[in-house]
Amino acid sequence: MSRLLSFEIALILKIIAVLLVTSSFFSRVSAAPGPQNFTIMHTNDEHSHLIPNSSVLDYHPQKSDSSVGGIKRLASLSAELENARKDWAEEVLLVSAGDFKAGSPFAWLSLEDRAVELNLMQEAGYDLVTLGNHEFDYGPKALAEYLDRAGYPEAHQKTAVIASNLEIPEGHKMQEAGIQRTKIMKISSELTLGIFGLLGENAELVNPRTEPMEFADRINTAEEMIDKLKNQGADVIIAITHSGLTEDIELAQNMENLDLIIGGHSHTLLEKPREVDNTKVVQTGEHMQYLGVLDFTFYPDDRTLELKNEERGQSYLEKIDDSINPDKDIAEITDEKTEMLKDYTAEVTNGRYEDLFASPFTMDFSFSDKNLYSDTPFGNFFTDALRLGAQDILGGDIDFAFQANGLIRGGLEPGVMPWSKDQISYYELAASSSLFRGEDGRPGYPLVETYLTEREIIRILEISSFLSEYMGERQFFQVSGLRYTYDRRRATLFRIPRLDIPVPTGRSVLSAEKYTGEGTQLKNPKAYQKLKRSSDKLYRVVTDYYILEYLPKINKYLPFMSVRPKHEDGTPMEDMKDAIVYRNGQEIKVWEVLWHYADMQLDELSEEYRTAQDRVKQEKKLSPLALPGAVTLIFLILLIAAAGYGLYELVV
Repeated sequence: MSRLLSFEIALILKIIAVLLVTSSFFSRVSAAPGPQNFTIMHTNDEHSHLIPNSSVLDYHPQKSDSSVGGIKRLASLSAELENARKDWAEEVLLVSAGDFKAGSPFAWLSLEDRAVELNLMQEAGYDLVTLGNHEFDYGPKALAEYLDRAGYPEAHQKTAVIASNLEIPEGHKMQEAGIQRTKIMKISSELTLGIFGLLGENAELVNPRTEPMEFADRINTAEEMIDKLKNQGADVIIAITHSGLTEDIELAQNMENLDLIIGGHSHTLLEKPREVDNTKVVQTGEHMQYLGVLDFTFYPDDRTLELKNEERGQSYLEKIDDSINPDKDIAEITDEKTEMLKDYTAEVTNGRYEDLFASPFTMDFSFSDKNLYSDTPFGNFFTDALRLGAQDILGGDIDFAFQANGLIRGGLEPGVMPWSKDQISYYELAASSSLFRGEDGRPGYPLVETYLTEREIIRILEISSFLSEYMGERQFFQVSGLRYTYDRRRATLFRIPRLDIPVPTGRSVLSAEKYTGEGTQLKNPKAYQKLKRSSDKLYRVVTDYYILEYLPKINKYLPFMSVRPKHEDGTPMEDMKDAIVYRNGQEIKVWEVLWHYADMQLDELSEEYRTAQDRVKQEKKLSPLALPGAVTLIFLILLIAAAGYGLYELVV
């Protein structure tokens, strides 16, 4: 072999070696993990608001309008955002933080063997939902049947239902739905999401219809789920919670390795994520009016997670309004279900209301639901409807009506478009009062009628003051037929050490007066008579059955504030169902009384409901702890004995 040939062969071999080394180097470089993009879109507290709302009468299928929300718009918007993210080659998830059922009349269709909300959410592309307290409004058995009609357990492949701290008794029908405790989602070879779901303490407490379901401690459950998901290789841990913002912040403060909390229950509209230690907390308000959007980049090398919304010019909240062209397939389904709902409403009202979207009266102002530790315009209208509407139906004088803020679902917005100007609909009135179902199987809680003593009327006000001070404004009662003054500071005497549980004084109400005039309370503003704490005079009272369901707990743990419903002759009611009011063999629903009172308005709502009426006034008086020492000591002994650990069970 010639020297030249040997040199050429040696040179070729060197070149091949260099190429192999270089190829190996670049192969290793290209295999190194790069940033991983993904997007999470989210909603919460949809509450069966499947069609555009605020006001529903504003919506027009062919014209620009002021309505917001609607699942046919949401489906279109989420698909548009997902398509846009194909440029970043990223995965997009759509999730709900619970209470997708109950709140609008569409929830009534579940009593007609339908699963409208969840079926539509499946069609709209939701990947995952968790359960809120209102999913249990018709009871766990009804929820199990609802999930069965929605296609579960097979439907988990399309839209997973996750509830990590839900404990289902052995043999209960809910077990058949196969509800998952966690979800592992493989975004890429370099990124795995671990997701779990929680129902919060307050959410559990405010629904009396969850038995025999139980819910494990959310903090302990979160720790367990995070460890489990980490062991399964999750890089990013996400909690989908129905707990409320306060509990979500507490959860974030107590957890390590929790990257994101997508929350619900408190209906909080967070314009941007709340940063709590190393955890991001988000929530989108209510009723599908906004879609939350979170654009993330995960960096595998240092395992950090960053939001990219601001860098991309993407808002954290996308308003769902008339600028969005509805998804045609979803629109067709919602139109079909709307007609079905109209027919069902005519059926359950025996033909009295055939057009759910008719307007009973006009009003040129909004019904506010703010100022919730006092009377509100809508609260006054609502409780007047209970007292005066029921009085018109049943005959005789009704002295008082009570309703909790949490059962008066928001305010009321009249239409603003040329075709809907100043109108409201029966649909919207029902949406404010349509929760739960009665013993007769028809939707909505029934009206109840009972008799209470004068001292018990004041105790009702004390219970309102105490529970709302500790548990929030949803426990505060709106009233009709009386006015009173109270001091919020006097609602609690002190907090039990370690448990941080407040002990009530039963002395926050400074004065209370019964309205003795005819009609609404502004008709005769001087017609009042003082109520006495020591009087056993009986008064006729109407309220929501939900409130009577709570009284046994109050009576058990706070006996000095006990309220015992009675028959007209003063004998105690042994069964709260005896208080339910019937007409023609059917329960009279709260929403029906509201509709009846709306019909009594003669086309235009009275100006007296434009503002609050000072039915509830707040004043600051001397603190109970400033009372003479002996009296305070007696209070301490009595209250600790009466409340003790039992109070902990009541409020926690």
